[in-house]
Amino acid sequence: MLRAVFLKSGHPSRRLLRAVMSDDITALLVGFGRFNLNRRRLSVICDEDDGIVKQRRSELSEDLRNVVEYKRKGMRVSPIIVEKSIKDLCMTYNDAEPEDKFKFLEDLARNFATDKGSVNEAASSLLSCDDDKDRFKLEEQLRSCLIPDYHWVFLQIGKLDNGVKFLVDLRSDIIDLSRNNKSENIRTMNDNLRELISLWFAIGFLRLERVTWGSSCDMLQKISEYEAVHPMRNWSDLKRRVGPYRRCFVFTHGSMPREPVVVLHVFLTQSIPGKIATIVKSSQMMSIDSNNDVEHTVEDANLCDTAIFYSITSTQKGLLGIELGNFLIKCVVKELKSEFPKMKRFSSLSPIPGFKKWLISSICNGTKVLTQEEEDELQELLKVSAADINPKFLNILETDEYSTNEVLRQKMEKVLMRLCATYLAVIK
Repeated sequence: MLRAVFLKSGHPSRRLLRAVMSDDITALLVGFGRFNLNRRRLSVICDEDDGIVKQRRSELSEDLRNVVEYKRKGMRVSPIIVEKSIKDLCMTYNDAEPEDKFKFLEDLARNFATDKGSVNEAASSLLSCDDDKDRFKLEEQLRSCLIPDYHWVFLQIGKLDNGVKFLVDLRSDIIDLSRNNKSENIRTMNDNLRELISLWFAIGFLRLERVTWGSSCDMLQKISEYEAVHPMRNWSDLKRRVGPYRRCFVFTHGSMPREPVVVLHVFLTQSIPGKIATIVKSSQMMSIDSNNDVEHTVEDANLCDTAIFYSITSTQKGLLGIELGNFLIKCVVKELKSEFPKMKRFSSLSPIPGFKKWLISSICNGTKVLTQEEEDELQELLKVSAADINPKFLNILETDEYSTNEVLRQKMEKVLMRLCATYLAVIK
């Protein structure tokens, strides 16, 4: 029982792990003291009774009600007591199982939302008021009634050390919950927390940092782990992406030190590449003569007049819906212009989700996607009849046959560019 509870708690200390595996209770208690756990949590960990573990899970709602009681009754309580209660709530939440977290969030959204009765009463009093002095008081009362109790809880959590990070992770859980729970209460709470977090992550509170091979190991490790567009295979791949003729920029936040919030990878060159593989796999810088590769150890600023933004990743699910990527790109453009005065082109090479699926679906549904001129040219090139051109075109798309045939690739490039423009401008 003792080992099982410890392993679920996720503490990283090797000393604690050895104590647990040897059933050394004294060493375990001393070790856990370093994590500043309260008496209630220690008693749960050391007790053999599974019923106490279940009781601990139910304490989430109890802690929440104790915290909100301070606000609802307008009690004059020491900020130290409120802070301690908020900390206990956060600690209990972090130790809870996923299903218990979801139950807690549902309770929070349902029972600690805006009190409709109070809102209706305040609105009626305001509508029937004729005195200007009383009207101001009633307006303030109505505004107060419109603020849900959980908003006050979020504000108190945000005042704690690492409180903002806790709220970002909390919203991540809310987003996961909302996939199966479509209730209006969950949606409203999610919107409320998103707006609050967006204030803390305004552009003025974000710091632009460049990541290089000389950056801290934990930052480099996170850059590698968070990369979602073009995964890195090894440390050599990572070293290349932060090396010469490359730039890696991140936004960090004061409340989340050493944690990249958004990551942007940039490729410095003289022209816009025709395919992303040129960037991802390239370990050399193309010279002015595109037929020759130039081995590099030191960057030549004269070879850098184009910046390609080829990968941007938001690392925190809890920041979904908060626009940070565009701000990061704008800041990086200013930074690159300052470093490379001759830089005049800025472009992005990004996947277009849905395009291939739309195109294949359109062909299967009998939609005419090719112009007559394109059909004639492809019939001649592929040596097929007019009746077989659409099935053959579909087969080429599904098998990427054109990638091994240069003549066909050039023809398909023109066709797909036109169809992609149609998809972006009309369909999407």
